[in-house]
This record gives sequence, structure tokens and C-alpha cells, in this order.
Amino acid sequence: MQHRNGLSNKTETPTAGYSLFNLVFGIGITNKRGKSVLNMYFMVNNLFDGAYYDHLIRLKI
Repeated sequence: MQHRNGLSNKTETPTAGYSLFNLVFGIGITNKRGKSVLNMYFMVNNLFDGAYYDHLIRLKI
């Protein structure tokens, strides 16, 4: 938990919490010797397109 946030000096406004859902699917194909021939991955970030604000303070306090 971060106690030194931007709320005390009014540089940041509070927002409600959020959850993000990501989906990753992958498959790998190997030859008879066990060497990897093909790796494919499918990735979706923010699956349900949820609006959010990432509170990353870039100011030195």
C-alpha cells in the first residue's frame, strides 16, 4: 500500500478500483527430434474493453 500519494497535495484525484481481464493462448509444434518448429501465441489485453486510469505518479514528491 502506498501512503505517499498525490491526494494530499491535490495533484491526483481518486478513482474507483478496476479489474482487467487478459487472455493468452499458445501452441507449440515440435519435430520428431524434439526441436521446436513453430510457436504461435494469441493475446488479447483488456478483453472486455474496461475503461481505467492507471495511477502511475511521475512526479517526484
